[in-house]
Amino acid sequence: MIAHIVLPRRSRRLLLIGCWLSVCLASAPDLQAAPVDGKAADAEPSAAPADEEKRVPVDPELKRWVWQALLMLGGIIVVGTLLLMVVVMWGNRTRRLARKPLPQIAKRDELWFLKPKPPTSRLEQQPEPRDADQ
Repeated sequence: MIAHIVLPRRSRRLLLIGCWLSVCLASAPDLQAAPVDGKAADAEPSAAPADEEKRVPVDPELKRWVWQALLMLGGIIVVGTLLLMVVVMWGNRTRRLARKPLPQIAKRDELWFLKPKPPTSRLEQQPEPRDADQ
C-alpha cells in the first residue's frame, strides 16, 4: 500500500520485475553444462573423480570471435539508438516548423501579364551597328 502511494506506476512495475528476477536468479541451481559422456551422465556427481571436473581450456581464436561479435552487437545497438534519437529530434523540429505560421507576403498584382516587359540588358536597348561593307 505504501509503495502504491509513494512510487509511480512505472517505477512499481520495474521494482516488481527486479525483485522477481533477483529471486529467480538466487533460487536457480548451478548453471553448469551436463557431461556429454554416457558414463559420466550415469554416475552420481559426488562419485565423480576430481580429474573429470576440470574445465577444458577455451580456444583463444574462439574467444576473439566472441569478443568481436559482442562488440559488433554493441555497436549496432549504440548506432541504432543514436539514429532513433536523431529521427525523433528531426520529427520534433519538423512538427514545430509546420505549426509555425507562414510569413506575410505582399499582394501580387493580378494584371501583371498586361504590363510591358522591362528590358533585360543594355544590348536589347541599343540598336546593333551595321557594317558599311554590306
